[in-house]
Amino acid sequence: MACTLLAAAASFALGTLILSGEPRASSQSASTSLALTEPNNAPTTPQTLRNILEDLPLEAQAAVVVNATTGEVLGEKNAMDPRPLASLTKIFTALAAARGPFAQSHITVRFPLEHTASEDTSPPYADQPSAASAPEDLTVTAPAEARPATTTTQTASTTPPVLQTPEGLPRYNIPSLSAEIRSVSRRAPQEMSLTLPWERALALMMSASSNETADAIASAPWYGKAASPEAARARFMESMNQLARALGTQSVTLQSPSGLDIDDAIPTAVGSPYDIASVVGFILTHEPHIAQATLEQGISLQFPDGSRRYFPNTNPLAWKDARVLFSKTGFTTSAGGNLALAVELSPRHRAIIVVMGSSREGRITDMQRIVEKLVREMRLGNW
Repeated sequence: MACTLLAAAASFALGTLILSGEPRASSQSASTSLALTEPNNAPTTPQTLRNILEDLPLEAQAAVVVNATTGEVLGEKNAMDPRPLASLTKIFTALAAARGPFAQSHITVRFPLEHTASEDTSPPYADQPSAASAPEDLTVTAPAEARPATTTTQTASTTPPVLQTPEGLPRYNIPSLSAEIRSVSRRAPQEMSLTLPWERALALMMSASSNETADAIASAPWYGKAASPEAARARFMESMNQLARALGTQSVTLQSPSGLDIDDAIPTAVGSPYDIASVVGFILTHEPHIAQATLEQGISLQFPDGSRRYFPNTNPLAWKDARVLFSKTGFTTSAGGNLALAVELSPRHRAIIVVMGSSREGRITDMQRIVEKLVREMRLGNW
């Protein structure tokens, strides 16, 4: 396992992946838009740092810790094993939407009148907070002193990326969705629609883990007008899987934009901790606006009937700790508790951590233990 991870680390180092909207010629294929280049200094095996997860008590069934600068695997536990992703799936939903040509700048989301389905919070969302904690604008952000403001510029592609899907990659054996299954998100009999700017929809999906928003993004006509929302969704799911392959993942299979289970038992998306860590690394370098969207404290939305709902971030670490660069939670019956986190412990020490198969509370505890261990090893000069 260690040899496999170290070999994979050579292709992980941040900045080596280039994905653009226009096809880019390469020696292997003239049609692929993904160019993979080797770093100038290939990562080497840490000499003083053993597997930092080896003796660490974790509830998670699988985990990985990667040096985000070099790609070195600092610690792992079943890191190459594919597991249900739950809402970690939305990482790929956000990437596929950001990399596709924009047919519209707003997303219309259908919300159940009573509550909004999310696998990451219980009850689904908190009641409307007080005026002190929820300003009247759409976004509730962390205090300025807790997190420095960042500005990112996103230029939408004008054509869909041309991606190739390598053959012979391992697949997680999950049942195919039938044509009758149009959406795995839970639906209420009565719904209320709300049209949001793309940036607000992205934050709602990534920070508050809104499943309805993931479904709305997948059903939008990103690649031009489709015959129906179902047809648009099918095409979007195809683009999500192509993107996952193009980014070099070996274990990712995606059959829904939200990662919700079917009948609270059957996963609709799977992948390994290592593959998720590699995609988070790509986002930090090439799509920082997606990372920023995961860090909002919460979002307050006003509906047409005058009501207001508050959608809190599903990971309190995301906005309470200024060292956090990226955060995404996930929780379903099949997956248990998942959490992907990127942290900057010093200007020279960035790490990407993914825990999977924990519990709702255990994923937070596991992450805190791992970060504390990383800080100790950093102070000892071990990485």
